[in-house]
Amino acid sequence: MLQNLAAAGIWVMATFIFILWMVIVVARSSGLMAFATFFFWPISIFHLIPNWGVPGSDIRVPFLLTLIGTGMWIYSISQVVDEAALQFTPEEVAALRQQDPEAADRLEQLQRAAMDGQEGAPDSASTTGGYVPSSSNFDEDLPVAANIPTRPYMRKVPIGELNLRRGELRLDPAFSSLTVPEHFRYISAEQLGLLSEARKVAVDTPVLGWVVHDRVDLNRNDFWFVEVRFEATGFLPAPLPPPAPAVAPPAEATDPKVPVAASSAPVSSAAVAVPAPDPFGLAWDSERAIATWSETAHTAGRVDQCAARLLRHGAMIFCVPELDPARRELGLRASRLVAARTRVDPGWHHANFAGGSPARSFEEWLAGRQPPAQRVEVTPEEAEAVESN
Repeated sequence: MLQNLAAAGIWVMATFIFILWMVIVVARSSGLMAFATFFFWPISIFHLIPNWGVPGSDIRVPFLLTLIGTGMWIYSISQVVDEAALQFTPEEVAALRQQDPEAADRLEQLQRAAMDGQEGAPDSASTTGGYVPSSSNFDEDLPVAANIPTRPYMRKVPIGELNLRRGELRLDPAFSSLTVPEHFRYISAEQLGLLSEARKVAVDTPVLGWVVHDRVDLNRNDFWFVEVRFEATGFLPAPLPPPAPAVAPPAEATDPKVPVAASSAPVSSAAVAVPAPDPFGLAWDSERAIATWSETAHTAGRVDQCAARLLRHGAMIFCVPELDPARRELGLRASRLVAARTRVDPGWHHANFAGGSPARSFEEWLAGRQPPAQRVEVTPEEAEAVESN
């Protein structure tokens, strides 16, 4: 967009110079016509025709250059307008539709036309599945994800032109709103074409966007982020509490008549040892209907740290994927922070479900969930910045 805007500015200045050229030539014959040409140059055609080929009064060259310059700057401006329209997120289009439905329809038509053009290109993403292909040669092969459908209508937006959202935004599929935490930014899924290529990431249909920290360098191909997705799983009941750990039976009073050796029966170590709870295991916050857990990532030795806000009709899932186990605290804090900033519309809370018995348990859904295939690296400075929030 910036390139087209700069091109439009150059053509406007060039056209202005060509008009001045015409005004100077026309002024030799008619001051009134020169004045009119300065403010409305097409009127100079009435000078062009009778003075065609007349030395000193012929304006064929500046007239033609002005015509070309005008066409070029109008074309450049139209490109800027089209690209600006593509920057509108679905949430913004929905808000615009409430005020001007026709304008919202035009925006959606422009976006669909642009996306159809990208899908027809040789390097575009297939809507049937797989990772977004790239014309670049990566040092390592892309992981296999044949069963993950690539999100349709995903634009390849340069990093400098990303529409980074802050504040509150709508998540219409989930009937919820998300207030982006301070020092974070939200990138809608439709803009993730180039970023998903650089990160070798499949952005499937349930993904709504990524939440990234201000200190994250998006130009690196190993930046970490919180993936925001909504899965229409239907109602999921709260996860069951973990089983209570076995404890040693209370010690009985020693009978002075029984020998010490006889009274000292061996006690099983399993009954005495009380395992410490896993801080990154499955946990349930009943007040906010948020579940947190850690799951095995696609890359060996790494984990995905996730949080889910359960709703009446599905689940909002927030994951920091492919973390080094030593950085799970970062993933737990970041995913839980974003999940806690979700505000559910009235009537769509988890507690509002009144449809009878659920089709499956939370544990069954979690066992069948396919974690995203991504790789993440974080620095201690980034971890401290997240933990400070």
